Amino acid sequence: MSSGGSKKTATVTEMLSEFRRKFGMFGLCTQGLVPAVSIATISRTIKFFFYPVAHEWISSGQSAAAGSTITRVIAGCIATVPEVIFVLPLELVKLTLQLDSASVFGNSASRVLSHLTNRHGYSTLYLGYFTVQLRQASWSAVYFCTVIYFTDLGKSWVELLTGAPPLPGSTGAVFSKLLGGFLAGVLGVCFNNPFDVGRTVLQKDELNVLAFGEARAPGASPPVGLQVLFDIAKRRGHRALWAGFTFKAIHLGGSGALMNVLLPAFSYLCGLASE
Repeated sequence: MSSGGSKKTATVTEMLSEFRRKFGMFGLCTQGLVPAVSIATISRTIKFFFYPVAHEWISSGQSAAAGSTITRVIAGCIATVPEVIFVLPLELVKLTLQLDSASVFGNSASRVLSHLTNRHGYSTLYLGYFTVQLRQASWSAVYFCTVIYFTDLGKSWVELLTGAPPLPGSTGAVFSKLLGGFLAGVLGVCFNNPFDVGRTVLQKDELNVLAFGEARAPGASPPVGLQVLFDIAKRRGHRALWAGFTFKAIHLGGSGALMNVLLPAFSYLCGLASE
């Protein structure tokens, strides 16, 4: 996505073209599209499954729909903890295979896991945990505390167009949920994009050293905490922290729209109050 040096930020089209050049269409699917969709699906499922559970836990059985802004923010942040714990190792394996242009690991996730854990310990699987946790928590906090507002906004637009509020289960109600989820998801990206850029740079640089044996620059040390964000801003300007914003806004806005429709199903499966 980006790098910590002074290189120009590549566009999404340029990155896809370069990835296809290196790995071919099969590699684009097996190392890019399929793992990305799979990991994103697992990530959203864990988050949206634990969110209603977390909210009832911190609010003495109150549903998120009846909760306050602060309880929704806290529940959203709590729900990202199991999400990150489970998904981060999968993201690291995917990124390592994407960086493996020489096919050192033969497109094998198990070989990547074995190499990283045997040589550097299991803690390596949580490389960049702090930045990833901030990325997930910031998006989730913003999304869950604003999605109800944006959904109500969508209902008011439907009422303005049709002359009547949308009935539950109607096309207008579904449209309101999709619009509300999309807008909340896009707003979340406004807060989490810098953390995602920092996570990408940190993990890429460290995996090149840990997985592929590249020498670290003289006097250089692994960045700690938010240091990577400050380094990117210093070297390339603050705009570099917003690399890939349009793509992420469409991606997370779309998933936010879908999950706003599906969230009641998660609540039902958990035996919790309906949203």
